[in-house]
Amino acid sequence: MFYVSVSKEVLRKVEQHAKSRPEEEVLGFLIGRMEDQAPNVLIVEDAISGETISERYRVTMPKETIAKIADDIITGRIKGNVVGWYHSHPGLGLFLSDYDIATQAKLQQFSPYIVALVIDPKRDEVSFFTLNMRTKASIPIRDDNVHIFSPGEDPIPSEWLTRAPPPSMIEGPPPIVPPEGRIPEKAPKTQFYIIIVSLIAALIITSLFTGLYFLRSPAIPAISHSPITSSMYGRPIEVNATVTDKDGIKSVILYFSVSSYISTISKSKIMDYNITDGFANTTIEKEYVTGDIAYYIKAIDKENFENSTEQYLIRVSDFDLVFDPETKTIETQPRSSKSISIALNPLYGFDTNVEISLYHRIWPLDYDSIVLTFQSTGENSTNLSSETPVETLNIEVKDDCEDGEYVFIARAHASNGLEHYYEFLIIVRKE
Repeated sequence: MFYVSVSKEVLRKVEQHAKSRPEEEVLGFLIGRMEDQAPNVLIVEDAISGETISERYRVTMPKETIAKIADDIITGRIKGNVVGWYHSHPGLGLFLSDYDIATQAKLQQFSPYIVALVIDPKRDEVSFFTLNMRTKASIPIRDDNVHIFSPGEDPIPSEWLTRAPPPSMIEGPPPIVPPEGRIPEKAPKTQFYIIIVSLIAALIITSLFTGLYFLRSPAIPAISHSPITSSMYGRPIEVNATVTDKDGIKSVILYFSVSSYISTISKSKIMDYNITDGFANTTIEKEYVTGDIAYYIKAIDKENFENSTEQYLIRVSDFDLVFDPETKTIETQPRSSKSISIALNPLYGFDTNVEISLYHRIWPLDYDSIVLTFQSTGENSTNLSSETPVETLNIEVKDDCEDGEYVFIARAHASNGLEHYYEFLIIVRKE
């Protein structure tokens, strides 16, 4: 494994590129170098892109664009070497899809020090990835192994010069050990150019072969599928498709990624397939239906030709609480009463009851000096539903309440298990 030091300007350029097309994926290359004095540190100094063909869940770069980038590097118009690539997942979270893993493997075969940078512009999230070349499993590079440097700042933290490299999970080829007594010569610059040309040429050649492949009009599997657009939280999702091919079907696979409030999980499942009618089906178990789900279906025939659907997004039902005032900040004084409104906002077909209960985040000594009760129950808990979506919270501040800021938590627990927490602030000031 290795450390990554990335320029703040690189992250700004990648973020700007991703947010310029928030509903489509973007793609580009990362430019940088390996540092001689710290051979386990990859320095990313620039991000470049060009013409791309972009869709909602897929982006490709024409071979002409790749060739121009290669020429700019070789002629010195772009300073540095290709050390990785970046692309965006708008609203889908941080992970490497099957297509991403195939691209990363293609690049990483030339050097284990090639990284993939994934950005989600809608969630303001970003992460570096590398690949275990034996298992083809994606490996996120941990935050403590990534350093962000500003212009004029040394890109390598002093502690990295003496720190041991992170444990290796890449499993690339073993290093070449020179004979005893010999000092290995530093690779000439020309060798770097050869690597760059070979790496980028591989992408161009692959693109050309892909073009010839489709000119031959192979009998690829045909997939008929009605996209699933929404589902209920915590309920299993049935995924069906009809798959046909004159050569016969070897396998049909569902790939899906779940983005919840806690983490992003990527899974794949072999779908049950009936050779008589071509019907394929499987289930996304309820324990995975905890957030929006991106998915696609791949079919492989017995001649190893394959086809995939586009990537679809299932919006999983959710809810939000809307406070009035929106700032969730109430300024008051001792011996006074105020009220705020709390409304249930159902999202994507949410239709279950929500219990709201209140408690202090930190219990002050005089917590009894502030009394919170819901108007309908006279207690510090209540229920919201489609029939009663709005509730009034009464706040009574007693005469002996000390000046200060009091933080309260509203716990919203839905009957289907979905749960959210909201903070609101009561500021008490004597006149």
